[in-house]
Amino acid sequence: MLFQNVIKHCRHYTAPVSAICKPSDVFTNLSNEFPYYLPKIIKTSLTKKKYEDNIEIKERIKNLSEYHTLAREPIQGKLTFLAFDALAESKDLTEEKLHQVQVLAWAVELVQSYFIIGDDMEDNSETRCGKPTWHLLPDVGLLAINDASMLRSFIYEMLKNNFDQNTSTKVENYVNEAFLTINIGQYMDIMMSKSKDFNKFTVEQYNFLNDHKSSFYTVKLPILLALELCNKVSQDSYENVNKICTDLGILLQMQNDVMDYIDRDSAPVKTSSDIQKKKCSWPAVTALQHFNEEQRREFMNCYGRWESEKVERVRELYKEINLPHLYRLEEQRINKTVLEKIKKLPDNATPSADFFYKIFDFIHQYTEDISPSILKSNVSMSAI
Repeated sequence: MLFQNVIKHCRHYTAPVSAICKPSDVFTNLSNEFPYYLPKIIKTSLTKKKYEDNIEIKERIKNLSEYHTLAREPIQGKLTFLAFDALAESKDLTEEKLHQVQVLAWAVELVQSYFIIGDDMEDNSETRCGKPTWHLLPDVGLLAINDASMLRSFIYEMLKNNFDQNTSTKVENYVNEAFLTINIGQYMDIMMSKSKDFNKFTVEQYNFLNDHKSSFYTVKLPILLALELCNKVSQDSYENVNKICTDLGILLQMQNDVMDYIDRDSAPVKTSSDIQKKKCSWPAVTALQHFNEEQRREFMNCYGRWESEKVERVRELYKEINLPHLYRLEEQRINKTVLEKIKKLPDNATPSADFFYKIFDFIHQYTEDISPSILKSNVSMSAI
C-alpha cells in the first residue's frame, strides 16, 4: 500500500506496520476479559449505594450497558488497553491497576453507548449493529431517556468508586470534557443538516465538526485516561495527544461515513440515513469538491430527500466520481501527515514516538478496509 512508502522514512520505524503492534500478553488478557468484566464493575461501583441489593436495578444497568457495547467491536476499549500496555511500567501491573484499566475501558465504551441512545432517537434509526435500537425494544420506548440518564450517572459511579479521590476527579474531568465536546459536535451536526447552504459543506467545517463529535472520545480520551492511570499526564503529553490524534479520530469518522454509503444492504452498523438526513458527511463534502456543475445541481436537488429515487441518484453520483478511490487518496494523505508529526517528536517526548506508532498501527487496521464485507463483522466504529 502507498502509505507504507512513508513509513520506511520515519525514525525508529523500519519494520512493517503489523510487526510494531504485536499484542502483548497484558493486552490480550485484558481484551479477552473485557466482555465478561461488567458484573465485577457493577459490584465495585454500587457497593456504597442503598440500591446495591436491588436486583432489578442492577440487571437494568447491566442490560443497558451491554446492549450496544458488546454488539460492536470495542475499539475505544481496546485502545485504552493498548495505551496502558505501552505506558505501564512493571509497578503498574498490579491487580488493582488491571482492574482499574478495565473500568476505564468500560467507561469510554459507555460514553459512546450513552450517546447512541439519544442519537438513534433523534435520527429515528431502527437498527444498529444488526439489532433493534434501544428505544424500540418492547419494554423501553420513551423510558430510553431515563435509561440514558441512568447510564451517564453510572459512568461517574464507576469512576468515583474504583479510584482514589484525586485520580477519580481527574478521570471524571476527562470524561466530562468528552461529554461536552460530543454535545457540541452533535449540536453542530444537527444544525448543519438543517442548513440550506451547501457552501458550508467544506473540509474545514467537516474536520471541526468531527473533532468535536468523534475525535476526542474515539482516540484522545482512551489515551488520556491511560496516561492518567500511569501517572504520566502533563501539559506536553496532552498537547502531543491532541496534535497527533485529532487526524486519526477524524479518519475513523471518515471511514464510518464512507461505509454508510458503500453497501446499505450488508447489515450496516446503523441504519443508513446520512443522505436522507442531509448530513455533513465526508462523502457529501468530498463530492461537492469534485462534481461538475450538472452533477452539483442534481446533488443539491436530491440530497436531504427521502424518496428512494432521490437517494439512489445521490449514490449514483458518488459512483460517478469514484468515491472509494477518493477516500483511499485522502486516507494516504492523512497517514503521511500523522507519521510526519510523529517523526518530529523530540526524543524525550511523552508519550514517545514509538507509542504513537503503535496507536497509528492500531487505528490503521480499522480505516484501511472500506469493503462491504467489513460491515458484516461490525468492526467499524459504531459512530454517532
